[in-house]
Amino acid sequence: MSDTRSALYLRDEIDPESGDPTGSRLELERDGLTTHGRIVGMTGSGKTGLGVCLLEEVDDFGVPLERSDVSLDELVLFWALRY
Repeated sequence: MSDTRSALYLRDEIDPESGDPTGSRLELERDGLTTHGRIVGMTGSGKTGLGVCLLEEVDDFGVPLERSDVSLDELVLFWALRY
């Protein structure tokens, strides 16, 4: 099922001064997507959360996805929860 929206919703915008929501949506224009992407940042900066959110939104558009977890955090979590 493909979506007809023109932008991917990422999250609500946050005022950097106060930390409060501004009421605006942070979106990525669909035309701005490329064939590859990378999310980098320091530990605890929200890379995983952004990646999951972005993948869910892109999946709603019917775009084929492939992802990797170089640090293997998700594999470790999977095995920890399995046993």
